[in-house]
Amino acid sequence: MRKLTKKVITGVLLGAMTLSLAACGDSRNGSNAVAETTAGNNENETVEESKNNNESNGELTKIAIGVDYGALAYLQVIAKDKGFFADNGIEAELVNYAAGIDTLNGVVLNEVQIGAGYDYAACTRLAEKSNLRLVATIIRDSKDARWFATTVEGLETAADLKGKNIGLLQGTLEEYLWAKELESVGLTTDDVEISYFSSKAENITALATGGCDAAVGNKEYEKQLSAIENMKTINDQGDIGQNSEAYIFADESFLNDNPEVIEGYLKAIAEAAEFIETNEDEAAELSAAYLTLKKEDVISSFAAYNYDISFTQEDYDHIESIAEWCGENGVVEPFEVKDYMNIDAIKNVFPDKVTYSE
Repeated sequence: MRKLTKKVITGVLLGAMTLSLAACGDSRNGSNAVAETTAGNNENETVEESKNNNESNGELTKIAIGVDYGALAYLQVIAKDKGFFADNGIEAELVNYAAGIDTLNGVVLNEVQIGAGYDYAACTRLAEKSNLRLVATIIRDSKDARWFATTVEGLETAADLKGKNIGLLQGTLEEYLWAKELESVGLTTDDVEISYFSSKAENITALATGGCDAAVGNKEYEKQLSAIENMKTINDQGDIGQNSEAYIFADESFLNDNPEVIEGYLKAIAEAAEFIETNEDEAAELSAAYLTLKKEDVISSFAAYNYDISFTQEDYDHIESIAEWCGENGVVEPFEVKDYMNIDAIKNVFPDKVTYSE
């Protein structure tokens, strides 16, 4: 299989199907974000955070954290709003990006210190001299969280994709899932036309208006997809034996110089995960408001994702297998994930949740 470089299309959001991904909160859409240098200078700071800052002894460490517009962002949003970051010595600035891979790009470009991305997206950014370091797992995704959708008559199975136009976000997990979908029926990317879009909103709009024949769906956009006329599901990632996981990455220099900050970060988002379990309604309301999503859609997506701040042998084997696939298929030069890991923080904070060993 050759490297996935097909025709690139810039989608146009049409009025009726426009899905707002407007920047909100501390969003800068990835533009040279730098952590605030003056405590209390964040106009979006919540009352609870302000109280925590004012009552704390000593200064909080200011860091910029990249967040996407979906499941990878929920824990960060909740940890900031509920004061979990502040309680653990962190003054967090959330910097919004379109997708998880963009948060990793933000770390590479020194726009943020921490980001999170899915397995395949992460592997496309791990290479020689990369400053990214894997610090923990954040999501173990359910196998049916993503499915392959189409509006085209006669397109009923994956085998019918030959000659069709599929839409996806380049470099993201979608790219890998489509490749595996095609592999499952003996096809390759040479057998289809690929249209790349810059956001899920553009991709869904294209699907609704004939700009592409098929796309990958997910829980955050389930309602919008189901509202498209003649929409149907081909199959889901579970049908092709694909599980997905997401991981937390930090800048190597920052991690080495501030190990206690990374530990505080992991504690904070673990608290946020517990908050979702015990306060689902409020957690969904906070996340939806920040990310301009619908509350009911966020609640639905909570059920699809297994948040677990840990790092197991299975987590390593999973991402290493995808790294091997990327190397074998020319996506990146071959590499080993263990060369881009520093899991000392998760070992110190949650030793019972680490089973990886070299």
